[in-house]
Amino acid sequence: QKSMQTMTTVTPSSLRPNITRVRDTSGFIGTVLFVGPVASAKSQTEIYAGIAWDDVTRGKHDGSVISKSTNQIVRHFKCGPTQGSFLRLSKVDVGVELTPQLMRSRYVRPDAELIAP
Repeated sequence: QKSMQTMTTVTPSSLRPNITRVRDTSGFIGTVLFVGPVASAKSQTEIYAGIAWDDVTRGKHDGSVISKSTNQIVRHFKCGPTQGSFLRLSKVDVGVELTPQLMRSRYVRPDAELIAP
């Protein structure tokens, strides 16, 4: 049987700061706190997700970076000193979209009788 689970494509508008929960490719879970370009990135047009990890030792920083253009500290979000990371959107997993078709495939036998209340 073919799986109906497909990865949800992550777009900037699908990430809601302080609401969206994500998982990285290593399985660590965190909360999106920032979505946008990062001052220290090579490309100022690429969009990143700023994540505060549940595991406070998973990240590399506290949400601040040194700007490539001004050499000044820029705070994109705030978290513990080693709790934050910036991820390219292609590295962010928000799971699968919860659809009726997926629910039926997961929890109802294909040959089950349809019983309405």
